Amino acid sequence: MISLSMGFNTAKGQTIFVDQQVSQPGNGTSWAQAYVSLDEALVNATEGQEIWVRYGRYILGEGSFGMYSIAAGVRLYGGFQGTEVSIDERMNFDESGENETIVIGHLNFEPSEVLTNVIDGFSIFTDKNFSAIAALRNSTLQITGEIPIPGIFFVDAELQLDGDGLTWGTAFNNLLSAAAAADDEDQIWVKKGVYYANQNLVSPQSGGESISLQSGVELYGGFSGNESNANNRTDFGEGGSNETILDGSLFDVPPELSKTLMVIVGSTNETVIDGISFVMGRDVNTSGAIVGNKLSISNCYFYNNYGNFGGAISGSGNIVNCIFEGNEASTQGGAISGTDLLIEDSNFVDNNSIVGGVVNLENSTAVNSSFSQNQSNTGSFVWASNTTFDGCNFYNNQGKMSIGEGSSVLNSQIYGNIISIVLESSEIYDTDIYDNEDFNLAVASGGVLRHCSVNNNASQGPDDAAITILEGGLVSKSKIFENTVGGGVSISGNGTIEYSFLYDNVNSVSTNPNNLTANEGMGLADHVTVFNTNPNLSAENHIKITAGAIISNSLLLFAYSSLDISIPSSSYNGAFDNIGDNTLILDLDNFSETGAQVVFDTLLLPDSPCIGAAQDESNIGAYQGSGSGLSKTFFPIKSGNWEDGEIWNYGIAPLEQFDVVISGYSVQLNSETLCNSVLIEQSGDSQVGELFVNKGGYLMVNEFLEVAEQPVGTGEMNNLFISPGGKVEIVEGAN
Repeated sequence: MISLSMGFNTAKGQTIFVDQQVSQPGNGTSWAQAYVSLDEALVNATEGQEIWVRYGRYILGEGSFGMYSIAAGVRLYGGFQGTEVSIDERMNFDESGENETIVIGHLNFEPSEVLTNVIDGFSIFTDKNFSAIAALRNSTLQITGEIPIPGIFFVDAELQLDGDGLTWGTAFNNLLSAAAAADDEDQIWVKKGVYYANQNLVSPQSGGESISLQSGVELYGGFSGNESNANNRTDFGEGGSNETILDGSLFDVPPELSKTLMVIVGSTNETVIDGISFVMGRDVNTSGAIVGNKLSISNCYFYNNYGNFGGAISGSGNIVNCIFEGNEASTQGGAISGTDLLIEDSNFVDNNSIVGGVVNLENSTAVNSSFSQNQSNTGSFVWASNTTFDGCNFYNNQGKMSIGEGSSVLNSQIYGNIISIVLESSEIYDTDIYDNEDFNLAVASGGVLRHCSVNNNASQGPDDAAITILEGGLVSKSKIFENTVGGGVSISGNGTIEYSFLYDNVNSVSTNPNNLTANEGMGLADHVTVFNTNPNLSAENHIKITAGAIISNSLLLFAYSSLDISIPSSSYNGAFDNIGDNTLILDLDNFSETGAQVVFDTLLLPDSPCIGAAQDESNIGAYQGSGSGLSKTFFPIKSGNWEDGEIWNYGIAPLEQFDVVISGYSVQLNSETLCNSVLIEQSGDSQVGELFVNKGGYLMVNEFLEVAEQPVGTGEMNNLFISPGGKVEIVEGAN
């Protein structure tokens, strides 16, 4: 007996609708609310009701033929398009018609003295003759011991003789026969086991043999050999008990005679390949495993295939939940070379090629996939043009990442590799880049690095910064810190870095700048904060600005320095010669540490090059507050959400050791944040400051939180509002 939901019973005389293609299964009361399962309709139908079934193939019972009884007087009508309001509107529903409705399985009607059941408009494949108790109209009936499923061919390598492929018992015993029999919209179900593409060869010198599959065919592996529904397959992945393997190694065919394991003939319709392991395919002219377009490949494993371009796959289409391991190409794309591909939830491990060691992609997208231990002998382990990598992990790879024109990497991680990255008319954003060796990220013309964290990377040499911004390149709203060997950022030509933090980067040569080098040309550092927190880093070699480069609207903090940096000195390599407007240079001359807490006593040097007699402090870009924070230099914020970097002067929220001022603005805090101190005060034109800590907001301050007194002569006050669910905390040890 099968178990079905009985939660809804249709009323006597009401029509029940069935449509396996309906987007949202319903209660069977209309086409829009149709049942998906014909079984469910048959179980719920009562005497006198009609069941209208949209065209398609319906298999009764999950895993076995149904044993329930169909009520007397129930009338079944097939051949509907799915919009009809009367039976007479049906068209082209005869055998092979466009609206043919196929039912496969056991139909068991309740005994009745009168012929009350009607079946109209179906092609029926069953193991029992029920025509004596049901009137067949406009229908065909085929009765067999094992019910063949129209449009499905079966393959079982364990059978000694090659059958007709119509049932498991009479299956083909090889894939070549099944592929020759299948046409557009047919399915091939392959039982577990090993299948050889070259099994018909007389000798290696006969040349390799490809399996030619017509476009539009659906190929499924991983069956145990008794299923009647492809969704009933279990444990059919790589190494599983029902793994299906297509192997190209039966004969040691000479390389020049070897052929791709599978070639898709034509590209009219989508070709489905699901649950197959492709191993040891080899073709020196194209791809080793699959060549074709409009592919839909899922749940497959590609191992040790070799090709000229695309070690495993060459083509277009969708690839979902697949593993590519140990594949190689002599030119490009060790795993895949293709265009118009969508790759999702897949893993690429230990693939190799000269160009595009893992993938060589154009006009494609890779989502939530991982790339590890891949390499390129002389070129790029990833080569992409007009391609997006979203939510991907790149780790333990070797070579170059060529993110070419129109391409982007976002929401990803790049770590633990031995790599260089080239951005040209392309973009990396919202990505963490860390713990890489022999590292350099070259941001060339049209290249953009945005909202990224670049840290703890070791560059190739002291003259190679972690990030090189070339002519027309842009680094924006990013953190570059704790990179070694070649330091942080080098700007050449008209490259730009803006709204970013650079700190604690190290150059292995003591006389080279650690954090920022702006070489000859019109390089621009705008709204940039540069500082050190490491006492072993020398302030003399903090930055280097050469002729033509400009730093503006920025904050340069020199820690652990006893020098009077307000006076330009040759020891700064001319760092102050090109300081633009609104740039603040501070000497953290009383920087100290108390336990794990960093304490700042920061003073603005009055003779700093950015301050002249005609300037007032409101234009400096940082702010000296009053009250408890008299000696503080505050980061100002404008009205809006604290989490939005756009409302901060430097385009990014400050680090936890900095101080914040809300001067005449209204700010909303909706998440957890930590800073050294907060001052809420009025602006110069007596506008009050306000901070709203909303539900879910959590403000932690190390030193103090001050709401300044009411401005004299005004009726308004500066305010701190804490909503239910909001929280403000002065952490332990603070004042």
